[in-house]
Amino acid sequence: MTDRRPTLVVVEDDEHVRRALTRFLRLHGYGVRAFDSAEAWLAGICPADGAIIDINLPGMSGLELDERLRREGRAIPTVFITAHDEPGPAPESRIILQKPLDEQSLLDAIEHALTTRDGPRVAGDRS
Repeated sequence: MTDRRPTLVVVEDDEHVRRALTRFLRLHGYGVRAFDSAEAWLAGICPADGAIIDINLPGMSGLELDERLRREGRAIPTVFITAHDEPGPAPESRIILQKPLDEQSLLDAIEHALTTRDGPRVAGDRS
């Protein structure tokens, strides 16, 4: 059995935040694929064990992206991030972190999201 770390998708429109998250997650052993919009990820959807998605994206919001994936049977464990003081009501069982992100809180939220579901699902997997 291999000790493979999960692959995460980062969907963040701010280039600096996206790059910082990508570097940080790779430093902590995660595989990372990064996209600047929900539409970019949907156009090139790739297998992933989990996602970190900005709520306030241009075009389709992070919550709309998550809802679409759920409707299509492609939901994966997700941690949402936002720079807004009041992100609004958190949909049930969703994790929302406030920017600037606390590194340990982010790592804890990712591990919680990945381990509290019925096992990771692949965004491209329709089974």
